[in-house]
Order: sequence, then structure tokens, then C-alpha cells
Amino acid sequence: MLTNTRGSSWQVVGVLMAGLSGCAPGVGTVTGQVTYHDQPLPSGSVTFFGRNNIVVSAPIQSDGRYTAEKVPAGGVKVTVVTPPQVAKVPARRSVVPPVMDPAFPREMAPPVQSRSTVTIPRRYAEPEQSGLSLTVTRDHTQTFDIPLHD
Repeated sequence: MLTNTRGSSWQVVGVLMAGLSGCAPGVGTVTGQVTYHDQPLPSGSVTFFGRNNIVVSAPIQSDGRYTAEKVPAGGVKVTVVTPPQVAKVPARRSVVPPVMDPAFPREMAPPVQSRSTVTIPRRYAEPEQSGLSLTVTRDHTQTFDIPLHD
């Protein structure tokens, strides 16, 4: 007896594909603002730690806002870090040699202004200690504002 297995095979493949597509965790986008003592954090980064060691970071802009794309969907732990304070070094005048091209500048260029930074408690840099977590929704942009305190 002959049976038509060709149609049945495609039905099985269709059911498997539908099932597998629902299992994929996917990714989402997270935006928000980081504040410390109710003031926008002017620099640093926000990092999301997802399953399977997937890590996504986003820079904090001068107004405290950030946008992280391709954050793994599901539960993530969150950290916030800021750059260390840098001592300001005054610009020094260059020593002019006795024979020099007059078109050559006589002073060094002024130091590059770095973005301001704020020191925050160290616990915010550790995923297990920050106390920050979020459930990221797949294929969705969501807001996650992060108010930091001492």
C-alpha cells in the first residue's frame, strides 16, 4: 500500500519551526536616564548581563540618557560604572629653541576637555551587588530609568 508521506513531512517541519521560533529568546532595546542624587549622571556606561554570558553595554550621554540595543530578552542584571576622576593638569608653555620656524606655534595646544564624571558607590559596578535588574521584552523598546543613591 502506498501512502503520501510528502505532505506529512512538510507538516511536521512546519510544526517544528513554529515551536522553535517561540523558544528563541530574542532581543530588545532599553532606553532610560541614569541619575545620582536626582541629578543626571554626565558620563559612564550601563551594562546588561543576560543568560549565556551575553553582555551588552551602552554609553551614558551628558544628559544621563542611554540607549542599549540588542539586549537579550528575559531577566538581566544591570550595572552602572563611571570613569575615574582625572587630575586636571595645567597647560604648559613650550620652551622655544633659539632657532625656530616663526610659523611654528609657541604654545602647546590647550588640554582636551574631558567629560565631567561623578564618583558613585562601588556596588553599582557589580552585577550581584547593584540591586538593579530588569526583564527585557523581546522585540520591544522599553524604558528603564536608573536612580542611584548612596
